[in-house]
Amino acid sequence: MAREWGEILKQLYVNGGQYTYEFDALGRAIRDVVDGRRQLIIGTLTQDQIKELKLRLTLKIDWKNRSMGLDLVPRIGYEVANAEEMGAVELYHVVSCIFLYTLVCIAEF
Repeated sequence: MAREWGEILKQLYVNGGQYTYEFDALGRAIRDVVDGRRQLIIGTLTQDQIKELKLRLTLKIDWKNRSMGLDLVPRIGYEVANAEEMGAVELYHVVSCIFLYTLVCIAEF
């Protein structure tokens, strides 16, 4: 995520896009994810807060990847789904739920 987003941010900047909405939105998303990681590393959150923060961060990452046309990771909650152990229909439902859940939760961002 950081490498892909960093490259895109760099391309936007080099192409004179530092004054565009895309540049600002991507920079904001990177700062949010970095801040969330910092909160997780510090270790002062309760278990419930950790679960909520992980879910919020994964939703933000998935949402931003989708908006930039990057690859999506099938997830169940905030955990990566094991595609090798799932059937095609089950995997389809997981990906469909990600899309719907992302649309519902986007208002929180």
